[in-house]
Amino acid sequence: MPRQLPWTNIRPFEVSAGVVRVLRRDTSTPWTTVPVSDIANVGLFLNLAENLRQG
Repeated sequence: MPRQLPWTNIRPFEVSAGVVRVLRRDTSTPWTTVPVSDIANVGLFLNLAENLRQG
């Protein structure tokens, strides 16, 4: 079963050094990291993710 993390448990995404980091609210360790090059439209993804994260 794939790992799941509710949007309400995600802090704002971090983008640096060519990767997007997904951070949980309760830890500073990334929940996952994804290379920017693996995201077809990173700007659209980040805007959509931020809207979902904020509810």
